[in-house]
Amino acid sequence: MTMDEIYEERLKELKPLIYCIQSSIKLLGKTKAKKLAKMTLEKYANERFVVPYNDIPLEKKWPAFRDDIFKYADDVQYSIEKFSDTMVRIRYKRCIFYEIFKDHGLADFVPLYCATDYSTARAVDPKIKMTRTQTIATGAECCDHCWEYEGK
Repeated sequence: MTMDEIYEERLKELKPLIYCIQSSIKLLGKTKAKKLAKMTLEKYANERFVVPYNDIPLEKKWPAFRDDIFKYADDVQYSIEKFSDTMVRIRYKRCIFYEIFKDHGLADFVPLYCATDYSTARAVDPKIKMTRTQTIATGAECCDHCWEYEGK
């Protein structure tokens, strides 16, 4: 799939959310719309990144999660910095989510979505710790995600 095709596919998925945020801004103002968007993005992230692991036994969640990082990372440009039994570190060079929101005048809402990375990792398995020092959404050239499994 080309990056343009990936963009269009994600756009179809995100359009209702984008329309809701845009309407919330008009109706409630940006500050209240951000509070509503934060709650909505948390639910969206939970459905996308946590729910798929609900039926997996706890001892198998980290290996499944770790492998899925690569399986689903192909929709962005990235480089693998480190991969081991207990750690995955990836440098994302492109963020389709950010590009879509930016194209719809909502770039300043994306850090709310980025913040869900920490809670979703712990929700999959409390022994998974996610760290990051920079994001594209806050002006960096890349996002540097690191997931560590603290169970061993």
